[in-house]
Amino acid sequence: ILWTVHKLFYDKINLKISQLNKPVFVWFVFVVFMYLISSNKHVAELEFYRVIVSAASFFLFSNLYDNKQNRNTAIIFWIIGGFLAVIYGIMTHYGGFWIVRTPQVDRIFSTFGNPIFFAAFLVVTIPLAVFKLIQERESSYKVLWFFILISFLVALYFTKTRASWIAFIVSIIVFLFLSLDSKVKKVILIFSLLILGFLFTLKTKNVWMRQQGHLVIWRDSLRMLFDKPVLGVGLGSFHINFPDYASDELKKIWPQTQNIVNDAHSEFVQILAELGVVGFG
Repeated sequence: ILWTVHKLFYDKINLKISQLNKPVFVWFVFVVFMYLISSNKHVAELEFYRVIVSAASFFLFSNLYDNKQNRNTAIIFWIIGGFLAVIYGIMTHYGGFWIVRTPQVDRIFSTFGNPIFFAAFLVVTIPLAVFKLIQERESSYKVLWFFILISFLVALYFTKTRASWIAFIVSIIVFLFLSLDSKVKKVILIFSLLILGFLFTLKTKNVWMRQQGHLVIWRDSLRMLFDKPVLGVGLGSFHINFPDYASDELKKIWPQTQNIVNDAHSEFVQILAELGVVGFG
């Protein structure tokens, strides 16, 4: 808001036209179209608002990153906001700290409402903390960034979200491979990661063995796609239509009278189901 006001009163607004901006704009226009033709605009509204906020945030940040100083400022504030969310999240795992009491939960979600959402935020924020740690020259600040990075990793562990763990491991492997220039070092890295991965999997086997029926949800969601392949069942209407496609196998895992499967647990599958192959494209 401050950036927009400053631009309106003191500067010119020059929107960047980049290769990444174009498909995001096309996606936004398509979602507006899907909202306008929606048979249930009340149901479509929430998803429509989410896309508006996401697209506005994307274009704001893409224009705010117009120089190195602005980029660095945005990254610092992003990490600080994430760090505050992480501290609160870790506190909820223990029910609070000292005189500050919080709700106690096994899988932390901080202020994100869901461990999966919090974990997704952490996975994309950790590289920024790593960047600041590598970039920093002063030893005192380096210790600070290291402490913040460790807190992010602890929080990611406490989310107990398997997909985020896998995403983090893959990103770390890619990062290290790009950083190392020796084949010997890469072989040592692979061997070390295999051992660490095996030990981590043993320690967290209860999380990996947890039955949530995601594969069954994905299969039943694709039945929605096969029924309405072109434009899907409608913007934001997954949870309204899904009960008609839920299999008996899934209903045993998540009884319909006790639980609501309100999303596909995969953004890609959900877009396929709601907006069809056109939306997915």
